[in-house]
Amino acid sequence: MHITILAHDGCMASSIYNTIDFFKAASELHGRGKRAPFSKIEVISVDGNRVIAHNKLVVQPDMATHEVERADLVVVPGFSFFSLEIPDIPYKTLSFLRRMHQNGSILAAMCTGSFLLAEAGLLDGKVATTSWLVADIFEKRYPSVQLHRSRMVTDDSHILCSGSITAYLNMFLYIIEKYVSREAMLFCSKAMLIDPGKESQAPYMAFIPKRTHQDKTILMAQEYMETRFGTALTIEEVARHVGLGLRQFRRRFKEATGESPIGYIQLIRIDHAKRLLEEGTLSLSEITWKVGYEDISSFRKLFKRATGIPPSRYRNQFHSPSFAPKKSFAGQRACG
Repeated sequence: MHITILAHDGCMASSIYNTIDFFKAASELHGRGKRAPFSKIEVISVDGNRVIAHNKLVVQPDMATHEVERADLVVVPGFSFFSLEIPDIPYKTLSFLRRMHQNGSILAAMCTGSFLLAEAGLLDGKVATTSWLVADIFEKRYPSVQLHRSRMVTDDSHILCSGSITAYLNMFLYIIEKYVSREAMLFCSKAMLIDPGKESQAPYMAFIPKRTHQDKTILMAQEYMETRFGTALTIEEVARHVGLGLRQFRRRFKEATGESPIGYIQLIRIDHAKRLLEEGTLSLSEITWKVGYEDISSFRKLFKRATGIPPSRYRNQFHSPSFAPKKSFAGQRACG
C-alpha cells in the first residue's frame, strides 16, 4: 500500500509523524518474514515547500501535490480546533483531493481534517464524523453532509473520517482490518495497546452549553436550569421564572440553544452525573437523586442513551484516583 500524507500549514504535527510511525510499526509487526503491507509512505505539500505546523514545528515534505501520480491511501491531518477558526485552504489542495478521489485513492481524514474534505465537496451527501468539539460548526457550515458526531470512524465511498484527535488510531486499525487482514489488525492493536472496540465518541463528549446567542431571556433560563437541575424542576417553572408563556418559551429556547428545554435539563443532569461517577465516592442511587431523578432504572436508560454505555461501565472507564504508578512488591522490597 502506497500511503501519502498531505501536510498543510497549521496542521497538527503529531498527525503527520504519528501516521508515519504507526504504519511503519504496522509493517514491521505484520512483515515478520513476510512482505510488508505498507511499501511506501511519503509526505507532500501543495507546492513541495516546507509547512509550519500548529506547534510551529517545520515539516519538510518529499514532494508537491502535482508530482503525485497515484496513492492507495491519502491521509489528511487535522488542524487545531482551539481557535474554532477554519484556516484558509489553497485551491490546489482541494483540487488535489478531488483528483485523488477520482483516481480511486482512499481518503482518510483525521479529526478536523474532515473540514478539508467537506470544503472540496467530497462529503456532500455522505456520512462523516469529526471532533465532537467542533461538530456544531461543521453542521452549520456543511449542511449537506450527514454528520454522525458520536461516531469514532465513518466509511462512505472510499472516504474515511475519524473523531477527535486520537480516534485516528481506531481508523488506522479499521484500515488494516479492511485492506490487510483482521489478524494483522488484532496483532497491531495488542502490540500498540489500542482498544479496537471503540465505536463511539459519546462517552467522551462533554456538554458545552451554547451561550453565543443574544437572547437574554433564554440566557436567564439557562442559568436557572443550571443552578436548579438537582430539584424536581419543570419546564413550566422555568418559563414562569423568565416571564414567558410555555409555547413561546419552548420555541425561543430551541432557536437559541438548538436543544429543547427538557433535553437541555437532561444534558445538564447527565453531565453532572458523569462528574460524580468519575469521582467514584457515591452510589448510583445517591447520584440519581443528586441530579434530580428518583427512579434509578429511568436514569440508567437516559444515561446509556446519552453516552452509549451504562453508568457502571462509565465509572469503571473514567474513575481513576491517581495516574501515579503503583509500587510493585518487588520494588518495595528492594527499597526496604
